[in-house]
Amino acid sequence: MNVLKQHLQSAIFTLLERGVSQHRIHELTGIDRKTIRRYQALYEAQRADGAKSSTAEKSSTPATARSKRSPGQFLQLRPFGQ
Repeated sequence: MNVLKQHLQSAIFTLLERGVSQHRIHELTGIDRKTIRRYQALYEAQRADGAKSSTAEKSSTPATARSKRSPGQFLQLRPFGQ
């Protein structure tokens, strides 16, 4: 199985996090929609695993210790080939 470079994986995960469609991610990155679908399945599995483990963390970790991405941190992407 081929593996995307880390920056492309991050771009897919970031866009999926923001609710961008597979078709739009394809338009922005040039990555095949089947590949995006495969990484979306990985993303959703990680979210499901994270939700299970985060419930245990929330009870033991104070709210100030948990970090959150600030709203100003956006990934700027240009259409593939430009």
